[in-house]
Amino acid sequence: WNAFTMYKTSAIPLRSVWVMTCAYGPSGDIVACGGLDNRCSIFKLDSQPTNGVVKPERELAQHSGYISCCRFQSPTHILTCSGDMTCLLWDLNKGVPTHKFIGHTGDVMCVSISPDPRYFVSGSCDGTCKLWEIVSGQCIKTFKSVPLNPDSI
Repeated sequence: WNAFTMYKTSAIPLRSVWVMTCAYGPSGDIVACGGLDNRCSIFKLDSQPTNGVVKPERELAQHSGYISCCRFQSPTHILTCSGDMTCLLWDLNKGVPTHKFIGHTGDVMCVSISPDPRYFVSGSCDGTCKLWEIVSGQCIKTFKSVPLNPDSI
């Protein structure tokens, strides 16, 4: 979208109409999208359409559930989370996951990368938020939600 004119500048057709997440790359020249197709599609913004269709630069397909969130860790790495209860860190140049983060017992709905890119947090339907160290692949802290007592309000 052009923020000044409020007109759409381009559109990218995806495999699924249910897009649940999207993210700009750090340099602003690529975008990632994911959803119910269980894959994270990477597009270069300067790609020219072929027969009116913009093709993905790369499709990252290792999750067995929907992609609920994606965030770039660097220009060459992206973090995805999924309804399959895992998070994956991907090498965009090779198109393969470099780390798999396992520990949630419910769908992982969101991720956020720390200002120190060695860490990220994930939030899940299991009622926990986990702090992960990327290099080791280990969860270093788990935060559990506390049920709200309506009588305490």
